[in-house]
Amino acid sequence: MKKLLSVLLTVFLVGVIGVQIVDAEPSVGELKLKDIKGEILQQGKETQNGSDIHLNNLQITQKDGIVKIKGDIVDNGALTPLVLHGKLYPIEAKGKYAGKLVLGDIQGNEKFNVLQFRVENNSSNTVLLRKNYPLEGQTVLTILLEHKKSDERVCFQDVIPKNFFTSLFDGANVYVNENKMTDDEIAEKVINLFNINNNSEIAKQQEKILKIEEQGTADSGGGFSVDEPISTLAWNDIPVDGAELSRLLNDLKNVGNVNLLNYDIPESLFKGNSGWKKYSSISSSPRWLYHAYSSEQNNYTITQISYVNMIARHNTAIDGFEVQYRIHHGMILEYTHNTKELEVLYYNWGLTYPDLELSHGALSGDNIYITQNVNGEFIESSNQIVKALMGLIKYGDIVTDIWDCLNQSETPNLGQTLLFESTVEDQMLAHDGKVYRIIAADFSNWTLRNENHYANLRGQINYTGGYSLTWGWKSTVQTNL
Repeated sequence: MKKLLSVLLTVFLVGVIGVQIVDAEPSVGELKLKDIKGEILQQGKETQNGSDIHLNNLQITQKDGIVKIKGDIVDNGALTPLVLHGKLYPIEAKGKYAGKLVLGDIQGNEKFNVLQFRVENNSSNTVLLRKNYPLEGQTVLTILLEHKKSDERVCFQDVIPKNFFTSLFDGANVYVNENKMTDDEIAEKVINLFNINNNSEIAKQQEKILKIEEQGTADSGGGFSVDEPISTLAWNDIPVDGAELSRLLNDLKNVGNVNLLNYDIPESLFKGNSGWKKYSSISSSPRWLYHAYSSEQNNYTITQISYVNMIARHNTAIDGFEVQYRIHHGMILEYTHNTKELEVLYYNWGLTYPDLELSHGALSGDNIYITQNVNGEFIESSNQIVKALMGLIKYGDIVTDIWDCLNQSETPNLGQTLLFESTVEDQMLAHDGKVYRIIAADFSNWTLRNENHYANLRGQINYTGGYSLTWGWKSTVQTNL
C-alpha cells in the first residue's frame, strides 16, 4: 500500500513540476509548463513507435475568455515554434461535464490543426491516455494537434493546478456574457467543439444533413402498410427493441450514466460506424423510430440521438385521419469503449428536423376532405403561421403522388381548423369540378428538436362505407456534432 501511494505521489509530482501560475483577477490567468511529453496517435490509436515528441516552455495566458498559447514542439530533436490563439467556452448545462470543463475554439497554424483544447476539472478517464489513467480525478489539460502533412495526431496531456481551471472557466463565462450568447448558442458551439474530427483535414466524416422520406397506405378499418424508405444519403440500419431503447434512454434521463452491458442494445449503435444510423418500427402500433449520428473519437464515441413516436390512424373523434410525429427522447451521449459506460453530455438536445412535411390523401370516389387542421409544438418562432397545403383534384382523376398533386395553400395559425365544402357536389360547384383529395402541412418555418416537440396533421373525411389513403412524411435531419 505504501508503495502504491508512493507511485501515485510520484506521478502527481511529475505532473506539477515546472508549473507556474499567475492570477491577477478571477477572469485573468497565466500558466507555464516546462515540458509535456506527447503521445503520437494514428487512426485514433495510441502508438509506441519510438517517436520522442515534447511540448516545451508552454505558456497559456487568457483574459476574459481570449486565450493565447505559446511553446516549442520538439520532435526527435527538431524544434517547431507553436503560437496559437482562440476563444474559450464553458460547459454549464446539465450533463456529465457541467461546471467542470472548458473547451477552446483554437485556430491552427501553417503546420498543425488544433483538434481539441480542453481543461477538465476532476477529470474522468474518458479522454485520458492510458499512461495517464492515474491522473483521473485531477485537473487535466489536453491539447490534441494534427499535422497537416501527415496522418499523425499528437496529444499533449498533463495535470495543472485547479485554480487555473477556475480562471479559464470564469474567463469563458465573461466572454459568452459579453457577447450576449444565449444558452442554445453556447450549447451549439460546445457540442461542435466536443467532436475532435471537425477541425481535421484528414478524418472522413459523412454529411451532417440527412434527407429522409417515408410513406405507405392506411384505411379507415385500421389497415396500415409502409413502403421501402427513400433517402438521398446512405445510413447504417441498426435494429433495436423499442421498449429496451426507451428504457435505456429513460434511465439516462434519471441517473445520467449507465453501463451498456445491462441492456440488450447492440454496441454498434453507440460505437464505431461513424455517421448516420436509424431504425424504423412503424408497421404496427406503437409506432416509433430513431435517428442517430455518431462520431468516433480516440477511445470513445459521441452520439446525438432522437427517438420519435409516430401516430398514423383513423381518428374517430374527428371521423377522419391524422399523422403525428412527436420527439420522445433527444440527447447527446458519450460512450467510453473500454468501460462500456454511456453518459449524457447534453439532455434534451436531439437531432434537428428543420423542414418537416406531412401529407395524407389520394382519396377516391365520393371520399373527400372537409376539414384540415395543422398543429404542433416547436422551438419558439416569431409567428404562429404555418403553411397548409391541399390537393384540389378534378373529380374522377386518379391521384398518383400525394406530393406532386398539391396545388393549393393557406397560411392558418397553428391549431386553426380550415373548413371546406361538406359534400362532393358543393366542392365541385365551388371549384370548377374539383374536390379536396389531399391535405399536407409544411413546417419549414418551424424546428423540431426538443422532447415533446410534435407536428400533427389531421382532416375530417366525408366518406361512404370506408376509405383508403396514402400517408407520407419527409424532412431534413441535421446533427450538431
